[in-house]
Amino acid sequence: MPSCYKTKVIFAGTSESGKNEFFQNCSSILTFNNSSLWNIGVSFKIADYIGENGDKLTMSIWDINGNQRFKFLHGNFFRGAVGGLIFFDPLNATSYIQLHYWIDSIRNNTESIPIFLVGKEPNDKRKIDFGKIRDFLETYHLNGFYLVDNKSSAKNEQIISRLARRILDNIESEPSISDLEAELDPYEKETYEKFLDFFSKCPLCSNTNHTSYLKKFYFTQKKDQRKLRDELIFLMEDSKVIKNHYKNEITVGIPCCSCFNQIFQNN
Repeated sequence: MPSCYKTKVIFAGTSESGKNEFFQNCSSILTFNNSSLWNIGVSFKIADYIGENGDKLTMSIWDINGNQRFKFLHGNFFRGAVGGLIFFDPLNATSYIQLHYWIDSIRNNTESIPIFLVGKEPNDKRKIDFGKIRDFLETYHLNGFYLVDNKSSAKNEQIISRLARRILDNIESEPSISDLEAELDPYEKETYEKFLDFFSKCPLCSNTNHTSYLKKFYFTQKKDQRKLRDELIFLMEDSKVIKNHYKNEITVGIPCCSCFNQIFQNN
């Protein structure tokens, strides 16, 4: 049975990189979100991709404004992304300097996500230093390079589809929860089962949390989430000790989806 996935991807580059023209030629496959927050440095678009086996990938595209005044927000914008395109002008020396910034910033705030470079095609391609571009691909372990002239939408849509296919392959290649459970040693299994039981109830409304989400969180490969998981396990193991040190009872838990959204979407 086909699966459906929703993911976040980032498109980065300055206004001179050809990024805006790229979007204009993808109107047939992109849905533009009217709630874009361009005044704080980001705009949103949606693209859908159907894999060969029928799996559907919905990509929430975060179009990052390259203006200098928004740089302090970029790290937050990048977190949680599973893929990206970086746009640049291969005949502009400053554009290569900006490439270093974009790649480093994305790598520092995400996992090892697939990233493709998209170059603005000049009238004379002989002026392009392809060796320099290959060095970028090898040094930063990037996944590919495309030249686009933005005169036709076909190639632009092909690039988005290529990125989507790589993301979908990564998702489907992840080990199943049952396989990960089978690999646990007796001590790890005991901790795992205790974790599922301890955090089974929302500490705010007492509703039952979804076990599937707890399992997915426990086995996450994302560094920030693994760190949070380890902190929660520490609190779980020391919960009785912590309560004995305070007169008022302290409840340690993971909020359910409804409470989480109510707290964070209203603030």
